[in-house]
Amino acid sequence: MEFIVIARKLENGIVQYGYDAYGDGSRKIASDLLEKYNTPESVEELFSEKGITELGKTDAEPETENCRQNLLSFSSSEDGVLGWFVDSLFFYDSDNVWYFIVAGHDRLRIKIPLEYVLLHPDAVISGSEERKILSERLISHILGVYHYTDPQFALFLSEKFPEGVESIRREVRQSDNPAFSY
Repeated sequence: MEFIVIARKLENGIVQYGYDAYGDGSRKIASDLLEKYNTPESVEELFSEKGITELGKTDAEPETENCRQNLLSFSSSEDGVLGWFVDSLFFYDSDNVWYFIVAGHDRLRIKIPLEYVLLHPDAVISGSEERKILSERLISHILGVYHYTDPQFALFLSEKFPEGVESIRREVRQSDNPAFSY
């Protein structure tokens, strides 16, 4: 059984989310989100009474007491909803786009547009070649270009890592995760 979180960012920046447990239904959920809940109005409906509990459900699927509870909660961030038990996070962000956040055990969380995930399902599998390529590109971008283009991020890096970006690159290269070959 896969444990999935479906969340959205509210206008005030708070994240509203609900948990649900499914068999192998994450692909069906992704399709349903993009087909049925792809506007702010329909997302509002999704987070209404029983909205999330009906998502991805088939008529043949039995209800259980522990699964399919529509208990909505709130968090101050996306990371706040990713607990140790969460396999997947479907996230409707303030740009009105659904994302899939890979909650992999390698601690690298990649936020991928949901449409991309449906076209490239290997992007979410931790040991896959697609995931390694995405991880390398993400790290390369952050350590190669992004810190030059975002002054706030550059300041953050200089405060946290006074020895510079090169020290981060060295640490990343020494990691035992094969995705970190940058």
